Amino acid sequence: MPAEVGKVTSMLTQDQIDQFHRDGFLVVRNVIKGRELTLLQEAADQVEADGIARNGNHHMYREIEGVDTYFRTEFMWEKNDIFRAVTVNPALLAIAGQCIGHPFLPLNDSFVCKSPRSKVPVEWHQDPPYIDPSFQETYPVPHFDIDIYIDDSTIENACLWGIPGTHLVGHIDHKRFSEEEMFRDFGAVPLEMKAGDILLHTFSFLHGSAGNLSDKKRRIFYIYYGPKDAMEHCYSKWIPQKRGGYNEAGRQYVKQFIPLREKMGFDNPLSKSVVWNDETGFEFISSPKTPPRHWGKLAAAIPEEVKNRIRRMELIPQ
Repeated sequence: MPAEVGKVTSMLTQDQIDQFHRDGFLVVRNVIKGRELTLLQEAADQVEADGIARNGNHHMYREIEGVDTYFRTEFMWEKNDIFRAVTVNPALLAIAGQCIGHPFLPLNDSFVCKSPRSKVPVEWHQDPPYIDPSFQETYPVPHFDIDIYIDDSTIENACLWGIPGTHLVGHIDHKRFSEEEMFRDFGAVPLEMKAGDILLHTFSFLHGSAGNLSDKKRRIFYIYYGPKDAMEHCYSKWIPQKRGGYNEAGRQYVKQFIPLREKMGFDNPLSKSVVWNDETGFEFISSPKTPPRHWGKLAAAIPEEVKNRIRRMELIPQ
């Protein structure tokens, strides 16, 4: 392991960690700031412009009112160095490690863009693999996205909404309800954010957003931070294989982000609390942090009949 070179010890309190595991999401304010946020916003401007103009690869579109409308880009680490540098921001790594409780890597990245009046909704869903009805249990090791907010996100410009506590029961049968019912009838809450805030949300957490009808853009760069066993069990067919997954190629690819971050003039991500191991990736070794396989213990404490009622959406989690 390298020398302890940074200052980060911990970012989250035990109460915040407990809140994340209880609700399936956590808002942390003012994490990305200053020059780092400015460079991220400038790079996002270029990606958005390229997506709208259909320049380059990995852009995604949806037909809205008869027009193919840009809303998303994949493989952001290949678009601009700032996306790699931000991925190993020391605060992000500490937060990820505190909430996972196992060694981990950043394994996937995407950019979601709601341009002014683009009107593209993100219908209510659970992320892979929980969109598959065969995933009847949530995997016991925590795994989640960290969404970095590039712009302010409000109800006006179609912020994310979610239903707290829906993340510990595996697949949920929500498709029999309308989008209107999902926003209205099941305890959904709006997650309004400021530029530079981050949102942790689990893949099994029910969430969705409306189309942007406002004149204000709303953009997110998000990263999947995952431990090896969760990736192999849940995401082997979802994680881009050209990056090497959790094998040697994948670890060495991510390892390159550390000197790149320093070269760009930012702080080294390694510290007394976050270390790098060539075999396992990043690990948070301080406290407080999540116990091993924590979701398995939390899920086991929920009676099976309660789980089934949540899966059928007959019961709103408390």
